[in-house]
Formats: sequence, structure tokens, C-alpha cells
Amino acid sequence: MAFVMRGALGGAALGYRFVLRRVWPMCSTCQRSDPLIAGSTTFGVGWGIARFCLGEELPAVGKLDPAALTFTGAMITGIVIAKIVKSKSQPLGHTV
Repeated sequence: MAFVMRGALGGAALGYRFVLRRVWPMCSTCQRSDPLIAGSTTFGVGWGIARFCLGEELPAVGKLDPAALTFTGAMITGIVIAKIVKSKSQPLGHTV
């Protein structure tokens, strides 16, 4: 995990060199960040409960680990439900 974090820090440092040079935010006209906050919170809670993140889950599915298979089923179900709710909550003619 330390090597993963080290790589992430290197990538983030490189990215920040470009981002901090901007005069205005890239998403200044973007929609509210509520879905991003809700999604990241849900991911964190799910990770804490299931003790799986996607990087660990994929190899565990390959070994047919019952906990990983349950997690994968719940994740796919959540994605489908989120898409249904999002499609019903958008006004007609609005595309994302």
C-alpha cells in the first residue's frame, strides 16, 4: 500500500503543477457537487462495511470468494438502482 500511495502522490504532484496555474476553475459551470459527495460517502461506508475496494475485489472474485461475490452483486445492484433513480429524477430532454 505504501508503494501505491507513493505513486499516487507523484501523480497528484504532477497534476497540481498544471491545475494551480489555472486562472479559473475548470468546472465553474458544472452542476452542484452533491452527487460527488454522496457517491464518495457511499463508497467509503461500503468499503468500511465490506472491507473491499475494487482493487482487492477483482482478484477475490477470480478466486470465487463468497464475500467478494456478495460485494460484487451488491455493487452492481447499487449501480443499477442509481441509474434508475437518476434517469427518473432528470427533466425530460436533459442529457448528461
